[in-house]
Amino acid sequence: MTATNRSKIVTPPNHLKMKAKGIPASSGEVAIRKAEVAMKKISADIAATLFQDLDNIKHALEDFRQKHPVPAPEKTQLYHLAFETKGLAGSLGYDLIGDICASICEMLDKCSQEHKNYLAGLVAHIHALQAVLTSGQNATTSTGEAQAILAGLRQIVLKMSEENI
Repeated sequence: MTATNRSKIVTPPNHLKMKAKGIPASSGEVAIRKAEVAMKKISADIAATLFQDLDNIKHALEDFRQKHPVPAPEKTQLYHLAFETKGLAGSLGYDLIGDICASICEMLDKCSQEHKNYLAGLVAHIHALQAVLTSGQNATTSTGEAQAILAGLRQIVLKMSEENI
């Protein structure tokens, strides 16, 4: 085959590569540092939001405590706030807070309309939330302390639901 009969391989232009050629190699590191600084700035806001949610949950527990019977425990303001905080905390990386709020929701799902027997368990959950938030150890569920907290709360939910069958 002669040189004139050979097929020519054509590589189409890569516009993304051309755009990236003008970006310094260290820009990824710069972006990461900027993101870390931004996260530090909003972490105080996140903590303040979670403390506000805790206060709202405490007030909702007081309202829940005073109403006997409630039409449906899983449709109360306490359930709504715990569910909302569970989602917020989980999406922001505060898994332990999210898991405690999920346990509150689970307890309310099992709660009867005449709920006086569940109040001590709900109070224990609120105390756990407060302890975790004030300790600053609220981001992960992988520590032994976090596992112990969650195991204790699971036992409370189980015991309350068994006693009130």
